[in-house]
Amino acid sequence: MAQKKRKINELKKLKENYDIIIWIVKNKKDDLDLEKEDKNIEIENKILSIYNNFYSNLNKVDDFFKLNKKILEKEEESKKNNIDKLIKKNKIKENENEIILWLTKEQFKDFHKNNRDKKIIWQWEVVLPKSMLIYFHSLFEHFLSKILILIYNNSEEQLQESDIKFSFLELKNFNSIEDAKKYIISNKISNILYSPINKQIDILLNLLWIYKDYKECFPINSLIEISLRRNLFTHEDWIVNDIYINKCNEFWIENKFKKWKKIVFEENYFTNIYNTYYEFVIKIIFFSWIKLSNNEKKYEEAVWVFVNNRAFKMIQQWDLSLWLKIIEFVLTPKIIKKIDEATYLMATLNKALIYKIKKEKNKVSSILKGIDWSAKSDLYKFAHYILNEDRKQAWELMPKVVKKKRDKDYLSEYDLKTWPLFFEFKEQEIFKKNYKRIFKKDFILDF
Repeated sequence: MAQKKRKINELKKLKENYDIIIWIVKNKKDDLDLEKEDKNIEIENKILSIYNNFYSNLNKVDDFFKLNKKILEKEEESKKNNIDKLIKKNKIKENENEIILWLTKEQFKDFHKNNRDKKIIWQWEVVLPKSMLIYFHSLFEHFLSKILILIYNNSEEQLQESDIKFSFLELKNFNSIEDAKKYIISNKISNILYSPINKQIDILLNLLWIYKDYKECFPINSLIEISLRRNLFTHEDWIVNDIYINKCNEFWIENKFKKWKKIVFEENYFTNIYNTYYEFVIKIIFFSWIKLSNNEKKYEEAVWVFVNNRAFKMIQQWDLSLWLKIIEFVLTPKIIKKIDEATYLMATLNKALIYKIKKEKNKVSSILKGIDWSAKSDLYKFAHYILNEDRKQAWELMPKVVKKKRDKDYLSEYDLKTWPLFFEFKEQEIFKKNYKRIFKKDFILDF
């Protein structure tokens, strides 16, 4: 029993590494059912691991693409300048059709090298977007594979419907029922991933019991278009074919391209790819948590872990349009009914914060008017005053809601430094005075 309790405590600590609540700490449960809790924590941590792996790799690919694009642009400019200098210095004749240069051997080598490098850069500017799109999609398929494995491993009723038949020789090769189970799951997932993307999505949504109302929240058409365009890039050298046009018509996808025309690379399309994959994945992860966890507060935990806590980071990165979609998704009536007030209020405050950053004051006021903040705790009143730019009231409440350590109803030093709600607030002198009075030291942004 003692060993089991130690294991559960270790798993809880691991979970806490991911489930960091910026200003509200959830109460620990009493009288835990150890077996049930053990399984729940393991499943939840697997879901977190799948999400974090996808998110980390997605950002690495995105950063790699942006960094290489900058490097290529800089190199291209450098080569162009070198060539221009040589032309300007050594030009002896120029007309409408040609330029004649008089170069030494060394100058010619230099000219030839710069010209060759410039052509290589042009080639890379074609290859890089194509490579990135293929890699983005491979990350997405890897995510699908991992989440399907988790679902099938924890929903054995789905495996009972399998129509896979084994020969006597195959049965002899299995060392256990578990081996046979892995074989069935592997085959099912291979069949799914080899099917068209619309079928992949339908199977996944059905496994998670995501039907009509919720299904409409997913960017399915955008995913289908990305898959179609990837096929064009891979097999058709970016040239629009009948398959692309017919599939766009079949799924009511807007098509701005003409048949047999080459698609021109657009940088903002990669932002759309990033946002589409991330939006789909975070929503699938949310519903995976709900379906696979037996935690009675699973809706609240899912909103905290994958929306409220992630919102701080995403808002800091100024990815506002994407994160607004995610927050609006969890503020739909069906989900609101299943979460507690603290979870709902935090999501609402973050939604208002996004519009404040976007400088849409009318939207901020409209969102905040829907709640009677005077009836809420000082913590929520404080956040409300800041969003409403009622600084005098905020200053009066700050000492009451800020403590040295994070607690259920208080903000910590870390919260003040990291939550984007305080970006403008902490630039003011009175904030620094209050901070010094509470923490007995000068305010320094060291996080």
